[in-house]
Amino acid sequence: MPNRILRDWTDSLAFEGLSPEAERFFVRLIMKADDFGRFHGDERLLKSALFPLLADVRLTSVRQWRDECAAASLLDLYQDERKRVFVEIRNFNQRSRAKESKFPGPDGCRTVGSDSRSHDRTLRSSDGHMRTETETETETETETETETTRGRAEAPPLDLYEEIRQKWNAIKGVSPCKQLSYTRQQALQQRLDTPWWADHWEEALGKVAASKFCCGENQRGWRAGLDWFLKPDTALELIEGKYDNGPGGNGSTEPQKREPNERWLDVLKQVLKDDPGYRENGMDYEQAVGLGWGGIPGCLRQDIITEARKSGTRIF
Repeated sequence: MPNRILRDWTDSLAFEGLSPEAERFFVRLIMKADDFGRFHGDERLLKSALFPLLADVRLTSVRQWRDECAAASLLDLYQDERKRVFVEIRNFNQRSRAKESKFPGPDGCRTVGSDSRSHDRTLRSSDGHMRTETETETETETETETETTRGRAEAPPLDLYEEIRQKWNAIKGVSPCKQLSYTRQQALQQRLDTPWWADHWEEALGKVAASKFCCGENQRGWRAGLDWFLKPDTALELIEGKYDNGPGGNGSTEPQKREPNERWLDVLKQVLKDDPGYRENGMDYEQAVGLGWGGIPGCLRQDIITEARKSGTRIF
């Protein structure tokens, strides 16, 4: 974790209006933000990252402190096209190592909340940071502040995280997930950012429920856990049949990799034809055939499975 510099803001009018709790929130946000001053903006992710040991901190409080900092023009709150909320600390000026931010920048995103509290014109510098034309604070009517606080972002569909957790826990035999930790929420966000995973996670859960191996009937007594399910290739391997039950039909069974039939080659041709990006990156038909099903990239296998289903071609 990089070291951060805390500047003297004891005589700042912006900080004078902050509650002590919001100031503590802002200090912790500085510690967690990347080198561009950006971080998750959803209150659930903020609570997990900024207050991991304080179980009594409420989500409503975190949301209030976040919006209080935004209303004081200390940070910008914005939402990308996938309705994910992020924050960027204004005038962060602590970028030292990273050339690219871990989080999307405000360019092309919808600003959430209201900037009416500050009449300073917002500028963007060449490094992608938000800057204000002046460093002076502007006075705001109480009514405007209230509207700004109420005008917070509509939360992204993170209730889906809890839905996935509940459906996972409903599978008999797997290792239950008692809490969606910050690490798990990050993994969920990464998986859901992949359109293929977002479209197939329920099917993959069904494969887990049907797999004796995943539910503990194996030589090691291993049981599948949500962390395992959220690995990049697990859903694909489940749908490919790697963890399907063996021909015995009962008792312990080890996972077995299932190879597709020869019709996958016909689907491969169509995928490569429709997506020139593979050819541009050096993956042509002959190379894919030479690598075989297990050797081609997982993203190509995902596209082949998707295309096969669209066309009604059974490749397994």
